[in-house]
Amino acid sequence: MGSQAQIHIREFNWQQDWRDLLQLIYDSWFFDDPPLIGYMSAAQFGLHYISQATTCLVAENDEGKMMGLLSLDNKVDEPIIERSKWSSWQCNSLERLALCGLYLFPKAKISRLFNAMFINNYHKLRKLAPHAQWPEFVLLIVSPHAKRMGIGRKLTEAGEAALRQQGFGHYYLLTDSSCDYQFYDRLQMERVVDVAMDFTLSHIEGYDHYLNSYLRCYVYEQDLSRTAPVGAGGAASGTAQVAAPAPVLKTI
Repeated sequence: MGSQAQIHIREFNWQQDWRDLLQLIYDSWFFDDPPLIGYMSAAQFGLHYISQATTCLVAENDEGKMMGLLSLDNKVDEPIIERSKWSSWQCNSLERLALCGLYLFPKAKISRLFNAMFINNYHKLRKLAPHAQWPEFVLLIVSPHAKRMGIGRKLTEAGEAALRQQGFGHYYLLTDSSCDYQFYDRLQMERVVDVAMDFTLSHIEGYDHYLNSYLRCYVYEQDLSRTAPVGAGGAASGTAQVAAPAPVLKTI
């Protein structure tokens, strides 16, 4: 795809976008699994996080193809999926069906265990966040076919604008060293937690994966007054300005 392609940011629509969402997650993280297992893993993993989103934004090209997605949880509003009983039922049913499939297929055991380990480790990491009550950027994903097009930055800016409109002055996110965490350094976010976490499945025979090791896991924070457009007025009134603590260095 040419570098001049136009990217548009819009709100996520479950009925319109859920299939493209699963394809995006599969292409990014589960492409090396057998297709059936890969798509079940994408559904179980992705829908677990999408179901928490109070705001969800899609980046699409001129042809309407999903190139990236950002979901965030402001910890106050009702998740967007739960605003429609039908969409909520579909999302929850698809997530449970995918998890059942990962239990039923013997070859899916490694994928199922790794997904569970990833979610559990990030749950531990979230508990280390100094301001876990702040809004969280839960999932930021860009298609591997659309790298270096500025999509991650566009989605981040759109997510920050949404939080400002909702009255928030800060947010945080979780990431790890298997991801492009330097992206957040380039955006001058504050790295406030840096820990080593175990992503090993060595007790499973035949497991051979590049994540069979410890990873560095990070919590980043952003003060929206630093990134507000000129004339936007900075952080929301009444939001406490708290100095970021020194990074936490430990092994879990």
